[in-house]
Amino acid sequence: MKTINMFLEKVKKIVNIPVVKHLLMILAISIIFFTGIMFLLSIYTHHGESLTVPNFKGLNLQEVKDLAKEKKIRYKVVDSVFNTDFKKGTVVEQNPPENFKIKENRTIYLTMCSKAGEKVKMPNLVDISLIQAKADLEIYGLFIGKIQYMPSDFQNLVLMQKYKGKQIKPGTEIEKGSEVDLILGEGSDEDGDRTFIPLLTGMSISEAKQKATDAFLNIGTITYDKSIRNTQDSIRAFVYKQSPQADKKKVAKFGDRVQVYLTVDKSKIQKN
Repeated sequence: MKTINMFLEKVKKIVNIPVVKHLLMILAISIIFFTGIMFLLSIYTHHGESLTVPNFKGLNLQEVKDLAKEKKIRYKVVDSVFNTDFKKGTVVEQNPPENFKIKENRTIYLTMCSKAGEKVKMPNLVDISLIQAKADLEIYGLFIGKIQYMPSDFQNLVLMQKYKGKQIKPGTEIEKGSEVDLILGEGSDEDGDRTFIPLLTGMSISEAKQKATDAFLNIGTITYDKSIRNTQDSIRAFVYKQSPQADKKKVAKFGDRVQVYLTVDKSKIQKN
């Protein structure tokens, strides 16, 4: 006990030395300062760490505003582009992407689908084949809509081009991304105007339309199931059932329609 007391007395004398006392005070203040800094950095670094970027694609500006406010996220529209897969005035791209981890009040940069569509001149498709017509339309950013057949000696030759139900002349300006309906020749060979029904399962509606066109068919009624609740869902939707079903043995007549059913529920593909 006596030894401990002597040790403590020596320590006390050393501590009471002015230089040592000042050094200990500086050390104590430094420890408190750096501990506080590390604590504040920890709070700042982890603040909002658990926030996940929602999916803004397909939303209009009011919907974006409401969702950003709910998630405590800021947004800024930085560009607008033309995109036929999205409705005008809706988000087509976002940065950071969906499900990206961010902090509160982080700014999400959005690209919108232009409301004023770009104009292109309608090409002349009359007297060329369906295959060539499709290629020409794609050059102009246009697509084949409905195809119809009428008597002609030349099978799948374009006899007439229509836009919104009316005949359209070459050179007429229309909106890029529009669908052009074609009237085609049936051909004189009755055995030649038959086609196999393609498999459309798993495709988006735009992909299904192009696939049907390649088989000289049309997409008929489009039915959305209950999983499609908003614009975003309709963009992500895919074909899970078709009627008539794809069949390499059963043929359909050129211009026939294939009814499709769309969903966002992947389990429905397995069921069908």
